[in-house]
Formats: sequence, structure tokens, C-alpha cells
Amino acid sequence: MRAVVKTGASREAFHNTGAWTSDGNGTFIHRDLPITVAFPKDDDGVSRTCVVEAVLESRGTQSALKNSLKKSLGKPLKQQTSMIWMVQIDNGVRGLQFFTDEKSEKPKVRLIATAF
Repeated sequence: MRAVVKTGASREAFHNTGAWTSDGNGTFIHRDLPITVAFPKDDDGVSRTCVVEAVLESRGTQSALKNSLKKSLGKPLKQQTSMIWMVQIDNGVRGLQFFTDEKSEKPKVRLIATAF
């Protein structure tokens, strides 16, 4: 959530760490874990959104992640296939949307953070 701001997303956390590689199109792929991080551009060409996709080890891991998000961010707005939090941080309001996968043994989840 901290990587996205109204003026554009910061990719600094993904450079020079050795853990991430870039695909050259703005998506970062973790070297050891099934995680990708992308910063899609809005219609005006500015990236105000961060999309994290991951394959989790089990449904239990997904449940633990869901509970951790609820514990740290509070009660979410529940939608049919996702949960949404509006969070005030030091430099503005962020929306965080968490999409779960209730069908797979190794769930594919997605977190989308957006600056408002």
C-alpha cells in the first residue's frame, strides 16, 4: 500500500534486493516464491495501483492470510469474491482489495492496492 501514491507508484523496494527480477514491462517476479507484483498504468499513464498475485501453499495458508489482514486492518467490506479495506496512512487513503480462491488446493490470491 505504501508503494502507491497519487503521483505514481514507487518500485524502489523491488530494485537491488536480489529477491526480485523484472520482466522489463513493470512486473516484478520473486526469484524463490510464486509471487508477482505489477504496477498497471491508469488511463493518464500514471501507475497508482499495485497488484500482487501469489500462489499459496494451501487453503489453510489463505485462511491465515485473510485472518491476518482482518486483524491488522479491521473489518473489511465483504463482496462476493473479495474483501475491501479503506486505510488511512501517513500520505493519504489507500484501498486494498483481497481476492481469494476457494476452489484450488493451492489458492491463487490477488491483492490490489490503490491510492486515492
